[in-house]
Amino acid sequence: MTDFRTLKDFIVLARVRSFSQASIHCNVTTSGLSRRITALEEWLGASLFDRARHQLELTDAGAEFHVAAVEIVELLEKTRNSVIRTQEKFRRQISIVAPHIMSRAFFPAWLPRASKQLEATRFSIDFANLPECFKHLTNRSVDFVIAFEDNHNGINEHLNKIFSPGELECLKIGREWLVPVSAPNLLGEPLNSIGSPRGEISYLHYRQDCSLGWALEKFLKVNPSLPALRKIHDSSLADGLRSMAIAGLGVAWLPLEIVRNDLERKDLVRAGNTEFDIALEINIYRRKEKLGANAEILWDNLSSMTNDSRLTVASLDTSYTSLS
Repeated sequence: MTDFRTLKDFIVLARVRSFSQASIHCNVTTSGLSRRITALEEWLGASLFDRARHQLELTDAGAEFHVAAVEIVELLEKTRNSVIRTQEKFRRQISIVAPHIMSRAFFPAWLPRASKQLEATRFSIDFANLPECFKHLTNRSVDFVIAFEDNHNGINEHLNKIFSPGELECLKIGREWLVPVSAPNLLGEPLNSIGSPRGEISYLHYRQDCSLGWALEKFLKVNPSLPALRKIHDSSLADGLRSMAIAGLGVAWLPLEIVRNDLERKDLVRAGNTEFDIALEINIYRRKEKLGANAEILWDNLSSMTNDSRLTVASLDTSYTSLS
């Protein structure tokens, strides 16, 4: 089978009709060009040029092959340029996958700032459950995963069963809190209070596929001061538990960012004081290999922020206020 370079040499030779002139255009010696054309003729099984004439002329087979060679070279060049443009677009794009809760608890505040820093960058953001997020990352279909990590290590204990943490790099880029909330009674007090319980408390819990549930499950396990909690309704999404909590169905531990307005409007109230809050770090993960240019710039910017001693933790955090 002939190669792409030889096809291009043949097209040049057919145009200039001179081995010496074509060799200059093709950046090859005259003898080297002659060997390439001879090898092409041997592969084709026919002479491409009539060398007996004063000026090279295409044979009938050469003329027929020339039409095909031009089409092939044009198609390959067009495809190559398209691939280059696609790869360049990929290098400018930053792809991120995160648990669904991040669409409410993180990206609305963070994404405008990141976009402003990288004005020519297109962000592609998708959402999935946490194991699926890391599957995308290890399969190299995304640049980054953004996810929570709890202070009792409940989330990481589940993740360690799925992948090896040593395969990834991680930066801490923010904080959030899971806060226990309940619908209020007519006096504005929690219908379901874990601060001053009266018997068993109804508890709205996350399904097993939700990483927030892993954090909450570990917190409940290691916190002996909690009252008896009775699991009732569940959901795989924090918004589902929020709706149930507003309806007065029980206590729910929800990200502060998504219930902040509910607390201010008194649609929800705290079901316990801050000792029952669960601190969460917001981490960004990547593979230990070279990423696209803009993805590397984003990582460097985030690294500089987290390593800059002039920046307080609060400058990276979701604002935490003890709303009651």
